[in-house]
Amino acid sequence: MTARTTITILMLAALGQAQTQWRERVSAAQRQIQNRQWNEARAMLQKLDADCLAERDSNSCRPLVDYAIGYLNQQQAGTLAAESRGPLLTEARKRYENVVRLEPYNGATLNSLALVEQALRADARTPQEQRLLFEDIVEHWTNAINAGDRNSVQYRVSLGNFLAPQYPAAALDHYQRAAEQMPGDESLRRRILELSGGRPASDYENLCASWEGEFAALAAQCYERLMARLHAQEQNDGQPSEDILVRWTSLESRQDALSLGRLNLVPAGWMTVAVDELKAYVGNPLNQRVWSWWWKSQNRAAVTAEVATTMGRQRLGDPGGPQFAAACWEGLLKARPQLAEEVGEFSMRPGSGGGGLEGVLRLYEELTSLYFRNGELDPYGSKLNAWVNELFQGKGHFILERNWKAAQPYHTVLAHIFVQRGILDKGFGSAAYQLRAVLEDADRRWQDPQERFFQPLPEIRMLLAETYQKLGGARQDDAMAMYIQAAEAYLDTDALDSSQLMLNAAAKARAAAQRSAVGQINQIVNARRGASNLAAAKVALDAPWLNSTSVLVTADFLARQRFKLLADAAAGAEAGERLDAALRSYNLVTGSRPVLVGTADLVRWQQVESRLLAGINAQSARPVIRAASGGISAANLRLTLQSENHPFEIAVAGDTKLAAQVVSTLGVIDTLKARLYLTPRLGKIVVTAPSDQMNALRGIVGKMREAQIPLSVMSERGPA
Repeated sequence: MTARTTITILMLAALGQAQTQWRERVSAAQRQIQNRQWNEARAMLQKLDADCLAERDSNSCRPLVDYAIGYLNQQQAGTLAAESRGPLLTEARKRYENVVRLEPYNGATLNSLALVEQALRADARTPQEQRLLFEDIVEHWTNAINAGDRNSVQYRVSLGNFLAPQYPAAALDHYQRAAEQMPGDESLRRRILELSGGRPASDYENLCASWEGEFAALAAQCYERLMARLHAQEQNDGQPSEDILVRWTSLESRQDALSLGRLNLVPAGWMTVAVDELKAYVGNPLNQRVWSWWWKSQNRAAVTAEVATTMGRQRLGDPGGPQFAAACWEGLLKARPQLAEEVGEFSMRPGSGGGGLEGVLRLYEELTSLYFRNGELDPYGSKLNAWVNELFQGKGHFILERNWKAAQPYHTVLAHIFVQRGILDKGFGSAAYQLRAVLEDADRRWQDPQERFFQPLPEIRMLLAETYQKLGGARQDDAMAMYIQAAEAYLDTDALDSSQLMLNAAAKARAAAQRSAVGQINQIVNARRGASNLAAAKVALDAPWLNSTSVLVTADFLARQRFKLLADAAAGAEAGERLDAALRSYNLVTGSRPVLVGTADLVRWQQVESRLLAGINAQSARPVIRAASGGISAANLRLTLQSENHPFEIAVAGDTKLAAQVVSTLGVIDTLKARLYLTPRLGKIVVTAPSDQMNALRGIVGKMREAQIPLSVMSERGPA
């Protein structure tokens, strides 16, 4: 170690110790603020302010002290009447502005500054004062968002709330961006719904559809508002009204919510023929003759199977309910034989979602389950066997066509039927065979160059593992292997507790390779549980257990886990560490190209993009996500979303690629120093700075030119 290195380390240690002392003193004052001991806190902070001014280099203490004084004034002002709080708010604003001058990307301070300015604006007396404060508030919240810290999504919601009364379209955009990073927040989506009245009908429909999986009740309200709007516009039949009614009816049926009361919510005079058929059937679910409009196309007919399913389910608890449900379900399947095959063929057409087949097959599953639970309905098993044979014939048809997308749900339903009946291993008419067939279909769809659809299927793998374990004997090793696969699949879907349960079940593994895989995956689970520690996560990235592949632990799985671990660990880190983690995550995903799984991975990728873009002073763009087909493009990332029966792709934005190149070239420290002067524009990095700063930036500009990053360098007086 050189003398210069030793001196540098000692200086950094001294600086860190000094900052720690300042933080401790500020924290003591903040505790008094929390207890509303205003005078005591003010006396302590006045002493801190004087001590900081006396420092030779006050930049280390100035942001801490100014923020604390600003916070004191802001909190105390909140306890006073409007006519008395002005001086405190003004002083708070001044102190926060001091912090921002030294730390332009301090998200927490920018947020506090915007909140103080919002309070000042409420007390402003002139329109000009209100307008100037409005502009400052928007600027400061926008900068807080672009800082890319862990609370940026909350800053975006705050800006949306502020803009909503006067600029609903701008507020809607912020709410939508925030919702993309808060996948479980229903209240935010309700705000989106309230502001979405002016959307084109097709966009409105897509919005409703996107909520069906996780926010079913909200999605139903969304469709009902769209119905009312279309009726008010006299679009009472044809498209898009037909699609809206079909989607709403399917959703209500899947939630067991369809009833005459719900149907009466449909505006009178809108889609009259179709709605009247629904009302007639709901009034008497044993009457199949009512169906006309609904049976004129396969996708509509598939929904009638869902309607029949819910009508039977709703009566199961009534006296004679099982008999009624059996008559209802048998009636529809007999009145429309080969419905599943028709819908399966329809699902292969370009542009069809293919989701209707699962709805039809669910009716078969409900009916066979009803026979199993109520033996008197089928004392000799002849009915059940007949319906099972019909399912076999249907799936055989699609297997001959090599239509794995349609064959897979048949195998899934048959597997559930045989699992329930306890028929575990008797050739193709057994749970083990059908569960394996589901996984084989999924693998074929992944290998198919025209689809490339990856499916984790943790529940299917768990059922097959349990089936093998019950069979015992020679199947014991197969059970352990399948428990390991289920553990991996649950990790892919971010279900850590379920993954641990699978690993616990696999702890009895006898084969050395299986024991090794169990230990390896256990380490991954433990690391992901402790993902708040970025330093530990970075060490883990190079650990053998997160990189060593085997037959049981694939490279794609490991790359996906490294991405999840690193992205999660970065959430609570400081700005520089977040940017470094974002670059690592970007390089990992675009290099190893694992399939991302679930909404959580989509959010993780958005955060990676947002942090990289913040490094070049750019706003994060909304991700472009679309249905995918064919091979995986080098320009896109593959994505699997739960409850969707096809793959998606995420377009990697050009500015994101540019940002990654800049951070990779300059390093994190120089990027953060320079970002105030960087802006992406038309595929280039524009460097704009005051003329007295250009010399300081010359080395940074030189590095980017050497790396062949497209550049345009401007001083405030023109091109440099």
